[in-house]
Amino acid sequence: MIVDVKWMEDNFRKCNDLYFGGVLPLPDFAISKSRTQLGLMSCKRRTGFWGKKKYSEFLIKLSSYYDMTERQAQNVLIHEMIHYYIAFKGMR
Repeated sequence: MIVDVKWMEDNFRKCNDLYFGGVLPLPDFAISKSRTQLGLMSCKRRTGFWGKKKYSEFLIKLSSYYDMTERQAQNVLIHEMIHYYIAFKGMR
């Protein structure tokens, strides 16, 4: 199975409800052709008032280079969603 943005959005919604209580807003999604990274979560970080860090412009990217099973692709997506959750909640 080769992932696409529609698949990522649908599975993000399901996993968000199932594992994160639906608290994560829908980020931007992209597909890469990377051979070295199956997934990537990125965001912009800026320091706000009194040194408080603020995160914005979240992006989750999955590679379409490898033909993964659906479960493998879901696992990569969930892994990136964990990074997203940590940044979104401002955790260390």
